[in-house]
Amino acid sequence: MSEMMNEYEMTRAQLADLVEETQGFLTTEELKAVRGYLEHGECGLAFEHLCDALRDGTTEMSPRQYAQLERLGIRMEIDSMEWLGLPHGRRWHVREFRQRPSSL
Repeated sequence: MSEMMNEYEMTRAQLADLVEETQGFLTTEELKAVRGYLEHGECGLAFEHLCDALRDGTTEMSPRQYAQLERLGIRMEIDSMEWLGLPHGRRWHVREFRQRPSSL
């Protein structure tokens, strides 16, 4: 196996790092589920579950954490509606405002 991380391994590692950074925003059950998906190589499910948990939470991510989440979502080709509208400490971008869910 190559010494360099392939893109999947890099994405998985970065998502795991983000999960650890935001673990205080999640319930014990949510954290267990997200970690379980990661352990089984299900990065997409882990990402979606993390977004759902963050959306239901009461704590805002930092702008840096949100940007990392957004980069990971784009890299994994996940629908942007998964992360648009999540609470974070920055103003809406124009494209987010145009796409944000009407329920917000």
